[in-house]
Amino acid sequence: MKESARCAAWLLAALLLLTAAGALAQPIPEEGCYTIGVSSNASMFRVVRCVLDVGDGELHAVLTLSGQGYGYLYPGTAEEAAAAPRETWIPYGEDSEGRHTFAMPVSALDEELAVAAYSIKYDRWYDRTLVFRSDTLLPYEAPAQEPGQTDAANVAAPDGVYAVSVTTDSGLLRFSGCVLTVMDGRMTAVLTAQKNSYAYLYAGMAKDARTDEAGWIAAVPDAKGAYTYELEVPSLDQPLSVATYSEKTKRWYDRTITLDAATLAPL
Repeated sequence: MKESARCAAWLLAALLLLTAAGALAQPIPEEGCYTIGVSSNASMFRVVRCVLDVGDGELHAVLTLSGQGYGYLYPGTAEEAAAAPRETWIPYGEDSEGRHTFAMPVSALDEELAVAAYSIKYDRWYDRTLVFRSDTLLPYEAPAQEPGQTDAANVAAPDGVYAVSVTTDSGLLRFSGCVLTVMDGRMTAVLTAQKNSYAYLYAGMAKDARTDEAGWIAAVPDAKGAYTYELEVPSLDQPLSVATYSEKTKRWYDRTITLDAATLAPL
């Protein structure tokens, strides 16, 4: 009887632990793009905007900080960041207002996550703690481009063929290379994806892609099997709205890509 009582008590304790763990664990949101609030333990490290991308069971965030004081982030402690290879540091981008943005993976929501931030002014790493708050999740919609905005700020290159770096607003959309061909002022880019996640791209918004099949840009595998996409680029250094189509979810997602004119290298 005593042995049976001990077994029953052990099973009950194990059940309670499992139940508590399940209650604390936050499920991954449905695949898609969201805005999310981010709490920081440091007033000098303030996140004013965060876009969270969910896909293939992974979370990726693009953080916009309130200023320009930090040059790199690292998912870990300051000590770990200082010892890590430089290529593992996450460099900043800039939004339209010049604020620094960082694209980084997120391991969990509603948990304190250690993030190291590199101060440009003081040339050192600082420990920060971030919490991505699931109670603030809202569906994300890419801002519509103002009519004539691209034409007014058009940045082009002389005729020729170039390699150029491409930045995006999503950790789920990354390109390992881009070849830009400029002829008679017309710019055409061939983008090579890091992952074969999207069967189609569309130059525009997801809401328009759904009804404009003629404008779908099908992925074409290169010699190594990587997906490539060819599309016209109206301007360098300007965020270009594109939509990506996931075969897995049968959905279109809004994204932006930017070709960095400063990285142009003739081929």
